[in-house]
Amino acid sequence: MIFALLFLMGVAASPFTPESVHYRLQIVVDVPAQAKADQDFRLWIPYPPDTPSQKVHRADIKAPYPWQIKKEKKFGNRFVYLEGKGGTQPWSVLLRFDVERKVEYGGNRSWNEKEYLGPTPWIPFSAEIKKIGLKQTRGLQTPFQKIRALYDYIYETLSYDKTGEGWGRGDPIWACANKRGNCTDFHSLFIALARSQNIPARFEMGVPIPTNQTEGEIPGYHCWAQAFDPERGWIPLDASESKKLGRRDYYFNRLGQDRILLSVGRGLVLNPPQNGEPLNFFFAPYLEADGKKAAGIQTRYTFRRLSQSSKESMSASIGN
Repeated sequence: MIFALLFLMGVAASPFTPESVHYRLQIVVDVPAQAKADQDFRLWIPYPPDTPSQKVHRADIKAPYPWQIKKEKKFGNRFVYLEGKGGTQPWSVLLRFDVERKVEYGGNRSWNEKEYLGPTPWIPFSAEIKKIGLKQTRGLQTPFQKIRALYDYIYETLSYDKTGEGWGRGDPIWACANKRGNCTDFHSLFIALARSQNIPARFEMGVPIPTNQTEGEIPGYHCWAQAFDPERGWIPLDASESKKLGRRDYYFNRLGQDRILLSVGRGLVLNPPQNGEPLNFFFAPYLEADGKKAAGIQTRYTFRRLSQSSKESMSASIGN
């Protein structure tokens, strides 16, 4: 799959930010010709979810095959699903979503925190991770204090570094040992540390919206995390972007409108279930041909800023 893995770029923020921003997100999926005319295919394309901070007001989908909107049970992710016989000619799907995105603060209680505890094959623990989690939270009384301490550890310890190999898989054990990586590595390690201390934490994947443009291409994916405090609800955070900005507090307990959420969770089983392995994460279309994962699909994301409110919002720099 051809998809540039570049990442969210931050800009200096003013004390006033719009309360909400409306975007048109366009996704163009180019599917290559199949090897034979009667080859069966199945295609799943992310459909942005509705959350307390994000609302899809309109969706337009154009495809040469019938399509359905499906939803998987575990995380509630939505997909545009197509199936049929691909034929020997390439074809495309065009999707346009009008999405409203609000500043996201802590306090949301929409998700069952019990679903986001414990290790999984995609968020494993190691003895070292448990040791670090215990050390960083020792003596702290509240879950919120512990969440902040683990966030600070990630901020202080990891470097945003995509050189060499091993980064980008969201492997917390690798990130713990190498102390570097991209957004998947930062937040997978944070989630593992939090869960090792019995703090629910979840992984969120989407696309970044450049804040200094009104329209253009979206250069890649971006991910972030949320951790649960029984008193405050879910606490959103983005340690990797704060690290890149050099502003520790900027994305703690606050996420701006500079992103669109596409999916939640790791180890995803789609609907209907794919024949291949569970997906590590889901930000781009997934194609199977004759029951096997198929290569060659190309995806282009673009955006246009439609409007924004002018209400006064919070200061860009948020403290404890």
